[in-house]
Amino acid sequence: MLLVEDDRSLRRFLEVTLQRAGYRVIGAEDGLEAMKLAFSNDINVVVTDAIMPHLSGQQLAAFMRNNPKLAKIPIILLTGQENKEAAATADGSIDACLYKPVNADELKDCIEICLSKRNDQLSN
Repeated sequence: MLLVEDDRSLRRFLEVTLQRAGYRVIGAEDGLEAMKLAFSNDINVVVTDAIMPHLSGQQLAAFMRNNPKLAKIPIILLTGQENKEAAATADGSIDACLYKPVNADELKDCIEICLSKRNDQLSN
């Protein structure tokens, strides 16, 4: 799993929470670092902040969807914005969108749902 969050304390909290839930978490502090890590690591899901320096969560998602190696990886967007629809992209590159502050159980459930959908798509 790739976790992309520019807020260091939130990123660390989510890393620990997700590691305790059994996930192998690779952390990135912005979209540009995440882009590099996505190519050099085997990841099965991306959890990304919406607004970050260098490359936003939406821009990261668009980049991933246009790359054959990364196109099928589920992407969950974390946003502090009031309107989830405004934070998500109209092109469907975001698989799920959650409000900050994110509830750990809600995030874990969302990850499981996204991974389950991806596995169903890959087996068909």
